[in-house]
Order: sequence, then structure tokens, then C-alpha cells
Amino acid sequence: MLAVFSRMEPTELSELLAIRRQKLDAIRAAGVDPFGHGFETDGSISEVRAKFAESAPLRAAGRITAHRDMGKSQFLDLSDATGRIQIFIHAKEIGEDLFAIFKNLDLGDFIGVE
Repeated sequence: MLAVFSRMEPTELSELLAIRRQKLDAIRAAGVDPFGHGFETDGSISEVRAKFAESAPLRAAGRITAHRDMGKSQFLDLSDATGRIQIFIHAKEIGEDLFAIFKNLDLGDFIGVE
């Protein structure tokens, strides 16, 4: 026998889905295909961590597993099956348009970063 337990009431789940759909619509309205194209990386997160050197661009992809909002500065933990890496994002570095898109991402979303 399989039992599924949820802490969310059906109305809470409906509200959460509505919020997620609004964010998805906002991303699409900004001209971004949220399920877009492939993203070439420099390896798994553990490989990217091993290759890291100051000022050398690297590309990684993974799931957002933590997010700390400091206003114009954002810290993310990006994870895959091999590990976790912390990402720093600042509105001045990526521009206001990309920063607005970023604000619509949630825990569990998959992203690629450089």
C-alpha cells in the first residue's frame, strides 16, 4: 500500500500553482523561453568547482537549492548530483532586465550560469 501525505491543503496548492504560473507568464512576457534550448557547461558542478580560477569564465547548470535575497545582491546554491556551488548575482552585473527575470525563479528551478 502506498500512502501520500502532503502538508499543503488543496487551496494552498492551488494558490502556489497560480503564483508559479504567473511567474512563468512573466518570464515568457520578457521574451525568454523557460524551457528553451540546451545549455553547454564546462562539466558537472564538482568539475566546475575543481576548474575554478578567479576571472576565468565557467559555465555550470543545476537546480536552485537555496536562495538568499539581499536586495540587489542575490546568493544561490546551485546543485547537481555531484555537488553544490554558491552563485552570486548582482543587478549591476547582469542588468535590470535579466535581474527582473531572475526574480521570477524559485527553489527547484533548473538554471545555467556563466
